[in-house]
Amino acid sequence: RIAVLNYKNSKSFTLLTTGFGHNFYIGHNKYSKVGYYLPEKIGEFYLTSRGNIFDNMKKIAEEGEGRTFQDSQVSSYFFKKAIGHIVEHPAEEFKLLCQRMHAFLNIHEATTYVNYYFQSQNSKLLQYTVQFNLLLFFSVFGILHTRLRDHLDLVIPIIITLLTILIFFYLTRFRIIMIPTLVIYGGVGIAVIKNSFLKNRVKFFTKLGIAFLFLGISSFRLVKIDLSNEWNKVGAVYLKLQRLKEAKEAFYKSLSENSSNSATYLNLALVLNKEGNAEEADKMKRQAELIIQGNQGNRAADFIK
Repeated sequence: RIAVLNYKNSKSFTLLTTGFGHNFYIGHNKYSKVGYYLPEKIGEFYLTSRGNIFDNMKKIAEEGEGRTFQDSQVSSYFFKKAIGHIVEHPAEEFKLLCQRMHAFLNIHEATTYVNYYFQSQNSKLLQYTVQFNLLLFFSVFGILHTRLRDHLDLVIPIIITLLTILIFFYLTRFRIIMIPTLVIYGGVGIAVIKNSFLKNRVKFFTKLGIAFLFLGISSFRLVKIDLSNEWNKVGAVYLKLQRLKEAKEAFYKSLSENSSNSATYLNLALVLNKEGNAEEADKMKRQAELIIQGNQGNRAADFIK
């Protein structure tokens, strides 16, 4: 239906949105990672802004080909480039596919807008909520107990989530589609644990072993949690409000999370200047410059490779 409406309004065939092609390419190029990763440079062209990714990608396509593109053509252009990369690098793509499968089952919450780990530090409710690995543990009991073909309406969200992550990349908001399904299966699993243990110990321990296998896979953290950017943003808000003491505390928390965050050093320099401590502010600026220069060097080496 969406494709029909797209054709009716634009007179061109677009399956879902014009963002399909470039998002597919983001997940399948030589810089691709398990999650969402957009390098500063694609081919010979730099992204000019992080605000509107589609406009950036359209500009890159037009400059690369030396002609103008319709929005639907941008999608096709990057889709073909992604398919070309997959065909040329099957081993790398298979490895990435396996890593995304692991991310699909992993406890790590990869966010883009709101950081779960930062929010949980400041929310008593989130501190006591069930995390994904434990939810998966109980859900496995429920899934093993039921006949999936009799509950296709529950299975479909899991399939959609898995395909989305494998086709594009891993993000927490992609996985949220199947969480209600896992909650339902988790409730079944809790009941199954009780009944299986009382009635059939062999089945119980078989299911327990499988559930613990999934628990182990999901509990192995893929990524070190770094909240430096979140604390840096908190400090920036305090700085805007001229609450310098709180701003400084937030910036130092940011550095305790990641001592190589150049933005935090620059913001801390602003605070120190406002406090009249120009000498310390200069030290912070110099440290930021060293980090920025080092990062540029590393990026250049990556692109050369």
